[in-house]
Amino acid sequence: PHTAEAQYDCKQRSIQRHMLIPDIIHSQNKESGIYKRNFKIDLLRGFSIIFVILLHLNIRVAFNGTALGEMIPRQIYNLLFWSGIYGVEIFFTISGFLITLTALRRYGAPGNVRPADFYKNRAARIAPLLLLLLAVLSLLDIMEVENYVVDNSSGATLGKALLAALTFSVNWLEMKIGYLPGAWDVLWSLSVEEVFYIAFPLVCLICKRYKILFIFMLVMFLISPLFRNFWFTANEFGERNNFACMGAMAAGCMGGITASSGRIKKNWIPYMKTAGWILFVSVMLFRSALYQSGISKIGLNFTMLSAGTVLLLVSWWHDASCGRNKRIKGLSFIAGMGKHSYEIYLSHMFIVLGGVSIFESFNNSNDSNIYILYASVIILACIAGKLIARFYTDPLNNCIRNIQFRKNIKA
Repeated sequence: PHTAEAQYDCKQRSIQRHMLIPDIIHSQNKESGIYKRNFKIDLLRGFSIIFVILLHLNIRVAFNGTALGEMIPRQIYNLLFWSGIYGVEIFFTISGFLITLTALRRYGAPGNVRPADFYKNRAARIAPLLLLLLAVLSLLDIMEVENYVVDNSSGATLGKALLAALTFSVNWLEMKIGYLPGAWDVLWSLSVEEVFYIAFPLVCLICKRYKILFIFMLVMFLISPLFRNFWFTANEFGERNNFACMGAMAAGCMGGITASSGRIKKNWIPYMKTAGWILFVSVMLFRSALYQSGISKIGLNFTMLSAGTVLLLVSWWHDASCGRNKRIKGLSFIAGMGKHSYEIYLSHMFIVLGGVSIFESFNNSNDSNIYILYASVIILACIAGKLIARFYTDPLNNCIRNIQFRKNIKA
């Protein structure tokens, strides 16, 4: 009886170790062992989602015709209003970093990753909102609501769009038929991420060891530009193919492996931050110089951005694990958007399209109305993301995980 009880207690502790670690570890304080969100990572996510929203607004209602838009230096204007694709690249890198870090912290080593457990956790986080979004989009298409109807003239149908979304191939569908309506179009990046999530645990099991997994991700990072430059080059959406985007996620994975290894030396951090900021700022602010040098023409600007981002992520994670995770005054709103970036990303097009529709109904595109449009859309997107997380995605996420946790306890 004593042996059986000891075995049961050991099994319980093992289950708790796997189930109670947060799905996404931002940082762990070495002294307390408490897992916390990393403010700077949330802040980077927040700026990235703002870049995406501003891009989608600027395409529909240009900001450069306003007095403020003409006053903003060209470099800053491009940073604010034409950085949506860079924001997505940053999301890819952060996803690779956090998923790898979380998985290796939870399972201990790449060879110990349990695919079924990994997939259930990912489904608990992603599926509820994705399925709700698809249901709403399908209803709007059936009701023929403007801006939400899939254009049959291009060969697309509601059925094809739904199938692509559920099989994580929206990027490939758009490469074939062109743009889907705006609220559907955002799913291309989610498709890329989901394929990565499917492959990741399998790759971990094959590689088994940290070093082999790191080498595999390094190879993926290095060959990714080839798929960006020489595959589907004649296609407007060619850069959305999975292999072109995998470089960013592979970079994030290498960062997660490095952070989880515990081999980062303190004196490395200042150099990592300096190199990261140089690469990051070069891509985000000095685009003309990169283009003239030929770097952007062959897509290496994305490679530079991923490399710079992951260096910053690793250094920020190290700082936070040492207790240096202070909030920056005045930026909590943006960090809050980063915390709910998934909910905002999938829902923001409803607010963008609704706001633009109301704006156009006034038939008065003066500067004040444009400013109000931009400010209100960002604020409402933030509020919507927070409400969706609080009353829908978080409760369902926890419910699904608790069900699985109880099953493991009974087993």
